[in-house]
Amino acid sequence: MLKVTLLFVGKKIAAPTLAGLQEYKKRLSQSCQLGWKTGVEPPALSETSGGETSQAGQILTVLLDRTGQSYTSPELARQIQTWMTSGTSQLMFYIGVPNLGRRPKFGTLSLSPVALSSDTAGLLMAEQIYRAFRILEGKAYHK
Repeated sequence: MLKVTLLFVGKKIAAPTLAGLQEYKKRLSQSCQLGWKTGVEPPALSETSGGETSQAGQILTVLLDRTGQSYTSPELARQIQTWMTSGTSQLMFYIGVPNLGRRPKFGTLSLSPVALSSDTAGLLMAEQIYRAFRILEGKAYHK
């Protein structure tokens, strides 16, 4: 089962956001393991781009950034399926990383061209993951 972790950089999660994350964790329990951590350090940055994998391609780390790759819900579902079929067992999404003027060595994903708060971005990412799994399972989802 795919493990998905939302990594909130240097921030506590507000109570309403935490309640939303817990609801998506419950809804996703049959599809993937959703978890989150707060107060994590920003990832190391370099001049290269693309998703970073480790442990023989088992972990894929993605940075949420408003200038990153954007996906429709069906496209994100296909991307997650591609990651899983290529051997990825864990997805890690960094949320709230400041723009340091360099491209990260990780892949980037955009939820919106508008800058979002960490809480909003984290909850929206959880919702998009839920929606992607609903699509992959052939179940109805709100458009």
